[in-house]
Amino acid sequence: MVDMKIGPDGLAIVKSFESCLAPVKSKPGFFSAYYDPVHVLTIGWGHTNDHPPKFDSATVWSQAQCDAALASDMRTFEAHVNGLAKVPLKQCEFDALVSWSFNTGGPATASLWRQLNAGQKDAIPANLAQWNKAGGRVLNGLTRRRKAEGLLFQGKIKEAYQVAQAKMTTAQKAATGTAGAVVVGGAAATAASVGWSWAEISLTAFIAAAVVTAIVLLVKKARS
Repeated sequence: MVDMKIGPDGLAIVKSFESCLAPVKSKPGFFSAYYDPVHVLTIGWGHTNDHPPKFDSATVWSQAQCDAALASDMRTFEAHVNGLAKVPLKQCEFDALVSWSFNTGGPATASLWRQLNAGQKDAIPANLAQWNKAGGRVLNGLTRRRKAEGLLFQGKIKEAYQVAQAKMTTAQKAATGTAGAVVVGGAAATAASVGWSWAEISLTAFIAAAVVTAIVLLVKKARS
């Protein structure tokens, strides 16, 4: 299986729930370490001492350091999911599993992996929903995160963003909106990649289709 990497949708969901917390008021662009709701020392985008780089309660990081730690954490859990998933995954499925694993550790003994590898993908959103406790109690934030991850796993991208209260970029909106659209020569995909709106993409596809139709009619007329 080809090693997969987290996509922009998965990263947006992770960032929305983790946030880059504890900004230093006297030093804009820097963030201090803090304790999460279950008293785990954390810094930046949910980074803990479970993985390098290590830090202590007095640590202050720049935005660049927070971003670098997040990128490193994503590589760790991309490898984790790639190693435990034995069935082909869609990008949205992979993204959801990386988000869940990053937040929970994605234990290899979890029933989720057995269900996934048995081809029971329909059961995964409900399994994710069970992982909403920390310190023995249900947390609303975790309940919402698991719901967003479940929607993302099912390919319900817009709904996942809404639950996560994350903002889609123009390119992401366009890419989501083109699902099922008629694409003439890849025009819609190309336009989405450069950030065109869905209205612009639709107009481009319509014009392209009209040109193709006109050419076909001209050829038929020439042959008659």
